[in-house]
Amino acid sequence: MLEGLTFDNARITGLIGFGSGSRMEIRDNVIHYEGSDETTAAIDIRIEVDGSLLVEGNQVTSTGYGVYIRQLPDTAASVDIRRNTITTSAPALSSNGVRVGIGGGGDSTTSIISNVLNQVGGCSCPAQAIAVNSGVGNATINISHNTVFGGGNSSTGIDIGLSAMTPNAVLNVFNNTVSDSGRGYRMTDFGAGSLDFNAGSNNGFNNTIVDNVFGSPSWTPGNADPRFADADGGNFQLLPDSGLIDAGLTSASQGSLGLDAAGLTRLSGATVDIGALEFQAKPAILVTRRENFAGAAQAAVASAPYVTGNGPPEPVTSGDVLLDAVAPSTLFFGSWPADFPDDNDVELALNNAENLVITHIGSPVNGIGIEFDDASGGASPSTFVAAAYLQQAEVARFAFRAPGLATQDFVGIWSPFLMDELRLTEFPNANENEYFGRVFSSQTPASDTLLSDSFGDLCLGDDFFDDNDSAETARAVSLPFSREGLEVCNGDDDYFQFQVPGGDRLNITVSFTDAAGNVDIVLFEPSLVRVAGSSSTTDDENIQYDVPESGTYTLRVFAFLPDSQNRYDLSISSSN
Repeated sequence: MLEGLTFDNARITGLIGFGSGSRMEIRDNVIHYEGSDETTAAIDIRIEVDGSLLVEGNQVTSTGYGVYIRQLPDTAASVDIRRNTITTSAPALSSNGVRVGIGGGGDSTTSIISNVLNQVGGCSCPAQAIAVNSGVGNATINISHNTVFGGGNSSTGIDIGLSAMTPNAVLNVFNNTVSDSGRGYRMTDFGAGSLDFNAGSNNGFNNTIVDNVFGSPSWTPGNADPRFADADGGNFQLLPDSGLIDAGLTSASQGSLGLDAAGLTRLSGATVDIGALEFQAKPAILVTRRENFAGAAQAAVASAPYVTGNGPPEPVTSGDVLLDAVAPSTLFFGSWPADFPDDNDVELALNNAENLVITHIGSPVNGIGIEFDDASGGASPSTFVAAAYLQQAEVARFAFRAPGLATQDFVGIWSPFLMDELRLTEFPNANENEYFGRVFSSQTPASDTLLSDSFGDLCLGDDFFDDNDSAETARAVSLPFSREGLEVCNGDDDYFQFQVPGGDRLNITVSFTDAAGNVDIVLFEPSLVRVAGSSSTTDDENIQYDVPESGTYTLRVFAFLPDSQNRYDLSISSSN
């Protein structure tokens, strides 16, 4: 086993050839290799006897091939290549991300699952991000949950060739995405004895060459924009509005029940996502104390000292941020009643509504916040919504009521997820003279186990399943269902609906820490009559219910005490 090593301008070459049943594992290594042509590989393994090979969790930057596996004749082998990130150090010399040549005469299984292949295949030679060719034995080939991005204009994302010498072939291709490449998919049967071909929920976006899958016009992959967080920067996490979220097919045979490329649980939503990285709805934190943002989030001032002036051309550039009032509001910089510590006695006010957009210039960050003063208050303090965005996709949202106290405060969002914009919106549009000071930003990801600090009658409430605040707007999910980091507060319930066969036992678990806020659950049968519930003053709630008849059942999750709130994890399953 090679595990946890770093190879600088070096390759891993190996041989499985020391007795039947041999096994080799290459795991969690960092490999950087620069060759002089497109024919050598960073990981190059030959299989000469019956055996198995696992290549998992490696970070590979290479010319030529990233991973090249060759199985020699008269062998049976299991090859498993998963959760690797492969990119190139010289695009013009990059030919293949993963290539497997199956030569053996015995039964062979090749699985290529949950890999990220970034900008490989830029040479003028025949180039593929993933390529598999069968040989003279029976072959099972599983290609699932891979993310392929970029490459040459003539490259192919996923290329499978079945030899005429292959007696029987099983090919499973599920939940892959290929974008901004030449051809997305090519699969060719050169005369294999029999072919069992299974495919579904594959995606191709912005590729330049028409797919060719066994010459069939019925091959119709999806065409959704993957909406990666920062593909050019190598970040292939999905944004919340990605069309790949909950769009995959879920089953063990499709590689959907293991870990994703980041080592996180593959099933985190109603169904699996397409591609190598499962979208994780990580909870963000509303921060309302400047010292917390500067301390825990390690935030620093991102704006420059303000200059006095009314109604300057917008947006206004200030250091690393842009400030823009939402029309009909305009910006007013002056020596206002607010006086934030360590500023230059010039603050920001907005006329009409206090609707402000703060955009971080350059790379996205994990937190954006601004000094906020409600010193003038008003008889009816306004409600504000603070929302964070990345590439115009909302990644977090909170509502709070400006307390109307003569104190200087702060409002910001700190998240495990990246953001490039913070929007503050006032409801109703009352001019109650809130003032704003310096902008801070954080490049430190938030812990997903923290809760927001308090701000008046703050309600966490909204998560990525909202609005599901009533039985009529319940979120439909498929069983089994599991999701972490959901949010609920008193007056903002969560409802979920799901199909259950008659005769099954339904198991529902809500996990939470009671000291942070009590959460209870109620189950309704198809006619919305209550049939079960769970309420206690301890951690977690659980319902087990024997379902008498098939139908759509509804779960209500709610915070029991007035002004209470909490985060919770939800698991719903049924069994015979």
